Amino acid sequence: MTGTLPNHCPCCNQRLIVIQLHCEECGTNLTGSFVSPFHQFSEDEQLFIRNFVLHSGSIKSVARQMGKSYPTVRKMLNNLIKQLD
Repeated sequence: MTGTLPNHCPCCNQRLIVIQLHCEECGTNLTGSFVSPFHQFSEDEQLFIRNFVLHSGSIKSVARQMGKSYPTVRKMLNNLIKQLD
């Protein structure tokens, strides 16, 4: 998925944090430590969240799209919920 942030260092596999944001329109740069609760998710989990939202929260639709059973997708969603909690 394009546009996702990597969340682990490709060299040592430790967690990465965003330290700079840049506006392409006006050139403003913001420096700090920017952590989103969604940044903790792997790229696959971020893709799942994206698909879940695009399917209006329908587990049945996401399961069909992924070729997985409803209980499997429900378990994936429960795991994401636990991570956010």
